[in-house]
Amino acid sequence: MKNVFARKGIALFALLLMATCTWASNKNDNETNNETTKNVLIVGLNDNVKSNYFYPSMIADETGISADSVSIIYNHIIGKNIAEAARKKKVNMTLLTSGQDADRLRHEIKLVGEDENIYADLGNVPEQEWKIAMNKANAEYALVLNQHYLKWQEDLQLHTLFHIVSFSLFDANKNEVYRGNAYFSSMNLLAPQQINKSCIKSAAKIANNVIKHIKR
Repeated sequence: MKNVFARKGIALFALLLMATCTWASNKNDNETNNETTKNVLIVGLNDNVKSNYFYPSMIADETGISADSVSIIYNHIIGKNIAEAARKKKVNMTLLTSGQDADRLRHEIKLVGEDENIYADLGNVPEQEWKIAMNKANAEYALVLNQHYLKWQEDLQLHTLFHIVSFSLFDANKNEVYRGNAYFSSMNLLAPQQINKSCIKSAAKIANNVIKHIKR
């Protein structure tokens, strides 16, 4: 008889445990579904690889990238790594694809400042074009990759190349939310595969800064 009651007690406990787990699971699912996912459009600008030392032809020769694709490749590599870092934080980021509308938008975003201290100005971007780009990406924010500045620094003992990425974050109404930069360093210019590996930490830093500001 005691064994029968014991078995019944275990069965009842198991049912209560299953019910509790199911409630907790449903609660977590509901909380997850209630969270608002933020979408960010990454915009890499035209001709935005600059340097205080390397000429465009030198950059192309040393990196193995064709001269007319240097900015495209840099934007793609950095943007892809930013998006990957953001994905791990459950934030969607997508790169602005090529096309007539996209190219016009890139052309209309102006840069203000000099050297590595550069930021984007959206004053000349028509409202309608901006809304079209944001709506196509279903984005609430836009992350503009303003410039990749290749700053060559040398002294008697050490030569270092700083790859400085400046960026600006805007909301759907073209208001600037945040601006900043991140960098990684090398001894010389890097091929695309090397850039991809070397920029991971700085791309994650950019993603984290963006996420921090869009979730306020």
